[in-house]
Amino acid sequence: MKRSAKIKIPSLRKTLILFIALGCLLFFFQNALIIKIEVLQHKYQDTQDVSSLTLKHVLPYSMNINTFSPNIAYLPMINLPPYTPSNDTIHISSTILSGKSNEVTVRLISQMMKSVVMFHHSDNNIIFHIVIDNITKELIQQDLFLHSLNINYYYSNLDTFWNNLFAQGSAQRLFLHTLLPNSISKVIYIDIDTIITRDISDLWSLFNTFTFQEMIGATRESEILDSYYVRYADPKLPHCDEVGINAGILLLDLDKLRNLFTPSLIQIFNEIAFHYQNLLYVGDQDILNVFCYNYPDKIKLLPCYWNVREDSWCRVSNINELGIIHGSRGRLDKGKSEHHWIYEFSAIVRKHPLLENQWNFQYPNRPLRLS
Repeated sequence: MKRSAKIKIPSLRKTLILFIALGCLLFFFQNALIIKIEVLQHKYQDTQDVSSLTLKHVLPYSMNINTFSPNIAYLPMINLPPYTPSNDTIHISSTILSGKSNEVTVRLISQMMKSVVMFHHSDNNIIFHIVIDNITKELIQQDLFLHSLNINYYYSNLDTFWNNLFAQGSAQRLFLHTLLPNSISKVIYIDIDTIITRDISDLWSLFNTFTFQEMIGATRESEILDSYYVRYADPKLPHCDEVGINAGILLLDLDKLRNLFTPSLIQIFNEIAFHYQNLLYVGDQDILNVFCYNYPDKIKLLPCYWNVREDSWCRVSNINELGIIHGSRGRLDKGKSEHHWIYEFSAIVRKHPLLENQWNFQYPNRPLRLS
């Protein structure tokens, strides 16, 4: 008697596994396609139409205030009291000394100053105070756009120790009260690797929120309970607030820095540098944090959107809140970070028609807005 042939029917388990695998492949393919389309849209979007920018296109997911993660310990947001806008002349300072990549650093400071102009729409006059040496001054003056700006140049007054403490000349921000004329009572210090994305007069107006004792304004190093000072710095190095402050953007009340300390502020900084000299891994920022730890009433904490970095964990509800994008760690250097969101964001400045043609500055300035 012949045995009948058996028809092999796939088991239910194998069928389910097959359908799940196919579903996963379709899901990943669909999302990869969406992401690719968004990247291409972002890469080739018309930079004149900045109103098309959204949190989805330019900001990391973690920066959207509406995407709260229960696994992250966020610090309370900094909310300053209402402030009165000021019509004062705005003073901005930065430092650029010659080093290994002079062309890159000159391009960065030029880009920073251009972004200030592009987003400035109030009536305040702006004066830049740039600390330079002969090499960087010559390179800066080759940029014809900057000839239309009001720029004062200064040579550094730092000694060898302070000049080489961290990045060359970065410690100058601690001593601007000794370098700038006494006629200048306040100044905003801005690192060169930044993009200003909001009217700088909004930041200047925060001076009006200072108490009598407060003389330095800075943002936290991080908006979560994790930062360089929590994770990496030597435990013997004191720091400001729970997570320390970042020195990339500073509001400096120069009159108070000159007059409210006995002994002088210079002596205080020298004593901090001597006492913690083997622990100053990020140089003058460490010194500023020790100073803040010893004199907490002298520091005004600023909202994080005035110094947004890739690891600051700053959260904003919409793109209009962004004040300054800080491309530390080379995030504004095309050679290092061409596909990083911070470098891509800088296209707002790099590709804007006002700046592509070096002669466009002769025409009336139409400031940008992100909305």
